[in-house]
Amino acid sequence: LAPHLLHDNEIDGLIVLPYLPGPFLRNRDIRDAETAAQVARTYRALHRLDGFMGAYDLFRRARDRHKSLKNKGNTLYDALETCHQQMAEVAEVLTSAAPPLCACHNDAIPENLAYDGKKLVFIDWQISGMGDPHWDLGSFVGQITMTEAQKDPFYAAYFGHPAHPARSRSALYEAYCVYYNLLRAIDDGRRKPDKRGWKRRYERWSAFMDQILTTALLPTHLRVAQMAEALAPAEG
Repeated sequence: LAPHLLHDNEIDGLIVLPYLPGPFLRNRDIRDAETAAQVARTYRALHRLDGFMGAYDLFRRARDRHKSLKNKGNTLYDALETCHQQMAEVAEVLTSAAPPLCACHNDAIPENLAYDGKKLVFIDWQISGMGDPHWDLGSFVGQITMTEAQKDPFYAAYFGHPAHPARSRSALYEAYCVYYNLLRAIDDGRRKPDKRGWKRRYERWSAFMDQILTTALLPTHLRVAQMAEALAPAEG
């Protein structure tokens, strides 16, 4: 699951890992059914581990962004009022019936995965900790442009079936991942308006958010998640 640790200095935090030649995955690689399934199976193995220290609280991070932006006259933030309300409902559903916390990577992007076609290894464990396993899954596919059909092999490999009820929880995290990244882009623009990159990220996440809010999938996933009981991390 991770590179072998060669050296760890608790005093200065220095760690030494072996060189990983890669290749590292890219977004388009996840659209390949077998690669997507391999990633999902690796997540299943990770989510069965115990003993991680600390926890990752996505919703606390989102609240911190809200504090930075709310009532500050930020037009980009204020224009998202309807979106804020819908994502507040999503957060309430996700937190009201969450599965047990488990070991999570919490920085799920393809570039943090080295895959030689046989073995897959996660890198960049800086914010790993105990968390909701459905967040790991949803944030991973939520940051990649994929059709629902392209996501099927990923969710089938993790849950055992592409239409498993817990997929709705992961889909809600897909939406919240997009929302959180949109908040981050707006807040970065508020803090450093002259810094390059935030506008491009804002436009990207804003387009993702518009797509999510204009389809019927979000209300459907909310209903399914509300009806389904909390499920074990790798049940299926």
